[in-house]
Amino acid sequence: MSGLSSWWASSTTSRRHGTITVRELSAGTDVDKLGFCVPSLPPQPVVVKRVEPQTWAAAQELRAGDVLIQLNDVPTCEMTRQQFLESMKTRPLSFKFVVNPLRSSRRRSFSAEEKDCDSDDDAPSDTSLHVEEADSVQMEAPSGLSAEKCRRSVSDWYAEEETARDVRKKSLTSWYLDGDRMPDTASQLTAVHRMSLTGDPEELVSDASGEAAELGNMLQAALSEDDLGALLRVIARAQSQGIIADVLEVAQFKAQELQSRLAEAATQAEF
Repeated sequence: MSGLSSWWASSTTSRRHGTITVRELSAGTDVDKLGFCVPSLPPQPVVVKRVEPQTWAAAQELRAGDVLIQLNDVPTCEMTRQQFLESMKTRPLSFKFVVNPLRSSRRRSFSAEEKDCDSDDDAPSDTSLHVEEADSVQMEAPSGLSAEKCRRSVSDWYAEEETARDVRKKSLTSWYLDGDRMPDTASQLTAVHRMSLTGDPEELVSDASGEAAELGNMLQAALSEDDLGALLRVIARAQSQGIIADVLEVAQFKAQELQSRLAEAATQAEF
């Protein structure tokens, strides 16, 4: 996971970087037991396996699959096993965690469905119906392009952008969130494109094409080696440069799979 920290050096307490959410947490001298265990130690990825109830970790809402990328401003990938264990004994501690990519999105999706159900149970008045119709017109008017032409990546949905939401429903993301089988990366990856603020596709300039090709090579290498750190770097780098493609959704899906696999491994340390 070398180099990950540079992407999030300016992160706030909880900040989105494309499809990734990074959380900054701290434990003071009053915290004796942190309350989480991990199945692997540096230089391997440090992934939360389990969180004990009524502990500091539980209060901070850590979850299985979250990845610790920095400890006291030092990337965990640059620490030895012994350095990491010694640092974890000290106080105060500062952490940077990458949130399990799909966890928060699913929670928001479920919340939205619950709100929709609640609204369906209520009998709307003629006035409310009129307002809803007006809102619908305002939403659809700016987006004259078809859903296929305006397809956007999962990061836009996660970032909770409010424009043209209806035209983002046909990407590979919908397959993943519905639990369907992951498509073959060799045949199903779509072309990278940029979107202007108005939603119109623009042709990639030569340097952007080169960047996309390089990211594609990085992704294939990360997938072949099951390299979680490399996958997270691909996602962060592409999103930071405004590149939008289904290839990022493949990287995100694989990263989440690796995080879950690591979280299920035997516990090596408890803190």
